[in-house]
Amino acid sequence: RPPVVGPASSSWDATRPESYNYLGKILNARVYEIVKETPLQLAESLSAEVGNTILLKREDVHSVHSFKIRGAYNKIAQLPGEQLRRGVVACSAGNHAQGVALSAVSLGIDATI
Repeated sequence: RPPVVGPASSSWDATRPESYNYLGKILNARVYEIVKETPLQLAESLSAEVGNTILLKREDVHSVHSFKIRGAYNKIAQLPGEQLRRGVVACSAGNHAQGVALSAVSLGIDATI
C-alpha cells in the first residue's frame, strides 16, 4: 500500500502548506499520459473591464471538453493492480463519465458507466 501523503498524512503540517509539494505532484501526475497541457487565453474584454489581466485556462480543448478527465485518469491510474483488473464503475451521465470512460479505454480496463 502506498504511503499517505498530503493533508491526510500524519506528517502534514497545515501551518506549512509549502511542505506539501503541490507543484511537483501536478507536474509529475500520470494524467499527462493522456491529456495535453492546456493553454491560457487572455480574456481581453473582461481584463479591460476589471482593469487587470484575466487569463482563462482552456480545459475545453480536451477530447472530453472538460477538466474532469484529469481527476478520473489520475485516480484510476493509481489503483493497485488487482483493483485495476476488476475495472471501474461511475455513476454519472456527464463530464466525469466521459473522463472515466476515456481513462478506462486508455488503460485497457473495463468500465461500467
